[in-house]
Amino acid sequence: MFLVSAGGLMLIVGVLFWRAIVRDEPSHGGVLLSLSLENVTHGVAVMVDYPPEPAPEAKRAAEAFKEMGSKAIPYLITVLKARHGRFERQLRSVLSRKPFWQIELADASLKSHAAYAFGTIGSAAKAAVPQLSKLLMDSDASIRLATARALGCMRENGNEAVPSLVVSLGDSDKSVRAASAWALGEVGPKPDAAVRALALALDDPFWEVRYYACLSLSKFDREAAIAVPKLLNLTNDSAVSQVALRALIAIRR
Repeated sequence: MFLVSAGGLMLIVGVLFWRAIVRDEPSHGGVLLSLSLENVTHGVAVMVDYPPEPAPEAKRAAEAFKEMGSKAIPYLITVLKARHGRFERQLRSVLSRKPFWQIELADASLKSHAAYAFGTIGSAAKAAVPQLSKLLMDSDASIRLATARALGCMRENGNEAVPSLVVSLGDSDKSVRAASAWALGEVGPKPDAAVRALALALDDPFWEVRYYACLSLSKFDREAAIAVPKLLNLTNDSAVSQVALRALIAIRR
């Protein structure tokens, strides 16, 4: 009888798991998209007001995704939808000899990379909006968070997701609410529904939601006038006073 040690069995399972992931992964210029994905946000900060200049590696990776266009969407959707159970992460922790928390962090980081990558594809990313809108209702908060960020990174190409992002402002997870508030200011027009929802978000107990709601309202200029009373109150809120004042200035221009 052929016997396999516990360590050998885990290695076999790990290899099979890895092969299942990369088997259908597309490539660009002979480079797997997962490798480009690792670099696409190098030196780039997502959900910041004044993002730094991307590093050369990020520019090359972004160009790869842009050239692939819609062909990259199925892979990016797969990354966003990935569910990593505790057993799987423990297995990868053993195989890679990395602490469990590093594996969790790496998974979250990969989703963030995928979210940003949607913004590099350009107008071809519009084809992903229906799928992304559905993912905003996923039971996994990490998937909802990455999806909201993806739509925001798509800028005007994610505009058709405004109704779904408005609903996400009421998400049970505070980080998802914050990302949705930010995204509504990035995807462009359709101010009526967005402004009303963002004005309500100014009352959110989590300061980051209030912050991003103020930031997004500042981008709608006079069309955000209905939010002025609440914004005035927030000038006394130390966590968001500066961005609330910025929104008021933009509205009264």
